[in-house]
Amino acid sequence: MDIVNTLKAYSLSEKQYFQINSILLLVLVIILGVLAKGSYNGVLTSLKVSLYIQCFICIMMQVVAVMANKTSHIKYLLLGSYFFLFCTTFYLDNFFYGSTAGFFVRFLCIYSILQGCFIIWLYEKNK
Repeated sequence: MDIVNTLKAYSLSEKQYFQINSILLLVLVIILGVLAKGSYNGVLTSLKVSLYIQCFICIMMQVVAVMANKTSHIKYLLLGSYFFLFCTTFYLDNFFYGSTAGFFVRFLCIYSILQGCFIIWLYEKNK
């Protein structure tokens, strides 16, 4: 596909790859703080927005891994994002006394897994 070839053309260096991922990870940790505070105050809207941002950051980390030709890192990021989001669903179920929020995040987990598998498949296909 043209998208994968375009991303591979940027070919980040090792240092750039770790710098970009460090920044994305720092933003993810800040979002976690916002998520925890919003959950404690019962603000479901800010919680949903922060979960969307977390999924976007996980996807961006995978795209950066494609740009740096780190196929194995894509798999680790995919598993890490799935584990994080899956654990978040149980926290939401317990806090809001219902499964609506947890069910919402489980759909995001499935989307993240499919998206990551699709990126890996495209990358392997174009090698």
